[in-house]
Amino acid sequence: MVRRVERLSLLLLAAGVLGGWAGFGLNEALGVLLGGLIAISSFQVLKWQLHKTLGNPARTPRKGRLFFSYYLRFIVTLVLVFLVIYFGWANPVFFLVGFSVIVISVMAVGGFEFAGMLTKKGDN
Repeated sequence: MVRRVERLSLLLLAAGVLGGWAGFGLNEALGVLLGGLIAISSFQVLKWQLHKTLGNPARTPRKGRLFFSYYLRFIVTLVLVFLVIYFGWANPVFFLVGFSVIVISVMAVGGFEFAGMLTKKGDN
């Protein structure tokens, strides 16, 4: 399911960048691209952190280390968002559109899974 979220995120990012460029201009497309790249990068780091922490069932994860790395990723993401907005590297609205690709992908994949469960339930 995570792979579907990743693929859909990349597809939505590409569509958003092309749509922003065709409909509004290069600066807006850059905003979508920057927002999407930051969000997807943060998601990939979170996936790596969880896999590293929970991937070995024999090893008990250390809470302090897990929380530190989680909040460090969060702070780095916040700093990147602040820098993009503060220096005006991207239009804030289009940046937010790009930054939302992971959320939209998770909701869409979850909705597809839920719909699939409902149709399987109706088949019985």
